[in-house]
Amino acid sequence: MSDSGNERHLEEALRILERAPLIDGHNDLPWQYRVRAGNHLDGIDLAGDTSRLDPPMHTDLARLRAGRLGAQFWALFLPSRF
Repeated sequence: MSDSGNERHLEEALRILERAPLIDGHNDLPWQYRVRAGNHLDGIDLAGDTSRLDPPMHTDLARLRAGRLGAQFWALFLPSRF
């Protein structure tokens, strides 16, 4: 697809997201706080680029804003120990 075709698709997606915000129903951020920061909310800098951490993370404020995320909800996950 040409660059102009990609730009048109992006513009259309952004218009849609203005009317119908994206809701993320699966985000591993709470788990990352558990395993990386011992459940301390100040243990991960979400203002920074978390994709540069080792191992990289999928969530930081800049990418949430760029992706036009409108809301998130988190469900409880308990790993099985069988």
